[in-house]
Amino acid sequence: MSRSDLLKRIESVSPKVAFGAACIVIVTITACETLLLQDVSLRLFLVPPFVLCAWLLGRTATLGLVLWTGLCWYAAAMLGGGAADVAAPTIWESVSRLVMLAGIAVLTSQLRRVSMRAWTLARRDALTGLVNANTFRECLEAEANRARRNASSLTVAFLDCDNFKQINDTRGHLTGDRVLKSVADALRTLTRSYDIVARMGGDEFAIILPATDALASYTISHRIRDGLAQDVQVDGKPVTLCMGFATFHEPTDDPQKMLSVADALMYAAKRAGPGQIMHEPLESQRTSENVAPGT
Repeated sequence: MSRSDLLKRIESVSPKVAFGAACIVIVTITACETLLLQDVSLRLFLVPPFVLCAWLLGRTATLGLVLWTGLCWYAAAMLGGGAADVAAPTIWESVSRLVMLAGIAVLTSQLRRVSMRAWTLARRDALTGLVNANTFRECLEAEANRARRNASSLTVAFLDCDNFKQINDTRGHLTGDRVLKSVADALRTLTRSYDIVARMGGDEFAIILPATDALASYTISHRIRDGLAQDVQVDGKPVTLCMGFATFHEPTDDPQKMLSVADALMYAAKRAGPGQIMHEPLESQRTSENVAPGT
């Protein structure tokens, strides 16, 4: 099992289940230590449930678990002989271990925050917040596999902003960045919740449209074009995109080939003029070399 698969399984655990299981583990270890193995410390085994809870629940909930642990230890001491038999060194040792567990909780939650931020930065475009090109290709491969299993269509779109270099040259890069952000926001709004929108680099975007046949892709492409014309403008003029939509009824097992087909369609649209859209339904596994773009 890879590291990413392990993290996904850990993240899938319900927070309530994790907290409840940790409480039971703490009670069990404390009871065993008190009733069965009084001369052997089992408290090292408390570290794994604390690390798991700190990762899943965060610092506050895990500090509550520290309090629960202290109460369990106090109850065990009372049952084992009463407060008078609890020596000061034993109390100090218990407090020190609770502080250590609290430190583990804080460090683990901080590690998770840093790890999640690094994971997000590695998979997302910093400017627009869309997924980046590498993540898009991973998602495309997964969706193609899903489409083949379900015998469903899959549409891949490639989009390019018209005259974006002119916007950068005449209005500056800050304006260009604002345009890209606006386009990204509009694409999020104009696509469905399960569609995957990515910034591939520069002024190029791509979209994965699962379970989408040629007719549905035609409807979505025109909704995107009309929506962008209303939502994204510079000096009162709409920002247009050339778009290529490739619909695969039998998706290939090579995501780069599928993307190349959509890319070729996009360039055919650019040659036709600003704001143009090219569609191509593909019945079999074809590559960009044998695509004949059609409107």
